[in-house]
Amino acid sequence: MASSNSVTLTSSLISNVSYINGSLVITEGEDASPPPTITRSGTTWTITLEADRSGSATVATSFNNATGGENHEYAPDGGGGTPDKLNFYYQVTITFTVDGTAVPVNVYLAQGHYSLTNNWWIGGNTVINIGDPLLLVISNNAIKAALKISGSTSSFNFTQP
Repeated sequence: MASSNSVTLTSSLISNVSYINGSLVITEGEDASPPPTITRSGTTWTITLEADRSGSATVATSFNNATGGENHEYAPDGGGGTPDKLNFYYQVTITFTVDGTAVPVNVYLAQGHYSLTNNWWIGGNTVINIGDPLLLVISNNAIKAALKISGSTSSFNFTQP
């Protein structure tokens, strides 16, 4: 039976979050029920996917390839380097409203396992993890915002430095 797996995204700049259909990658033989539900409460968006939790190197390798590797991935708790096993990952579009302009940013969200809990990773070409992790909000080849990424095992916060 699939488990409920939730991650939160928090920022006053987020105006929408949507799942990219068909983007779920999960360990072979495991069950899932995409699409995830996405709800909003104030500035926090919760994404919940019903899915089994069995980590595999195959899923981690696929995530690492899709995101661009170590410099484009971040896990606030249990991160560092690249994940060696992941339960699953999927892609979402986070729309940030910056100076009155809505800017869609595609990222991957992945669930792994760290210590005694499951931890979440974020990745993609707009995630820059060299020093302080940042999410670049880019429109028309110009950076509209560079948001600091922080969080916990199951949350990501995006703030202007």
